[in-house]
Amino acid sequence: MLTPTGRVEAMEKRLDATLGAVKTVQPALAKFYNSLSDEQKARFNSLRLASRPAG
Repeated sequence: MLTPTGRVEAMEKRLDATLGAVKTVQPALAKFYNSLSDEQKARFNSLRLASRPAG
């Protein structure tokens, strides 16, 4: 079992990995998004909003 400090360090590593993945994918996603028409962007944005959990 991890100590509280160990759990924080493990979470830090997961967050760093997630941030690295976002930084890798973001330029390609931005290029894709910018290639969409205004109508396509609106549909894409509505899908993104619909996928969020109700809060």
